[in-house]
Amino acid sequence: MTRSRTIRSYIGCVLLIAFACASSAVLLKRSIAGEIKPTFNAEMAHLEKKLERAKTYLTPRGIIGYIDDDENVLKSAEAARAYIMTQYILAPLVIVKDTDRKIILGNFSDRQTGIAIAEKNGLRCVADLGNGAMVLQRKAERK
Repeated sequence: MTRSRTIRSYIGCVLLIAFACASSAVLLKRSIAGEIKPTFNAEMAHLEKKLERAKTYLTPRGIIGYIDDDENVLKSAEAARAYIMTQYILAPLVIVKDTDRKIILGNFSDRQTGIAIAEKNGLRCVADLGNGAMVLQRKAERK
């Protein structure tokens, strides 16, 4: 009787290890293939790193504008999430989806897209922070 229990315990452990390895292999394969989205914490850390240099160009308090790849911040869930996370990261600064401010923070997918959208909206780049992040201002109007 003890021998059969030992064999069953051994088989159970082997099966448990085999299923754990198979599960890990599937998860690794999906991760490498890009099927698994980054976690909220990873997204937040990436955006925080992207905007870290922006703090040196911005006032600690007040209201600044915000512009991104989407014309309307609610157009995509991803853009809305980035906008909300930007507000969180730069608090107590108030971020509004508006380009009629003295300083505007641009959060674009890449530099070229950012420059094109800034030009289209009559803005000039004050500081290119890399990774599509820019501090922008309205171009001076000539009289």
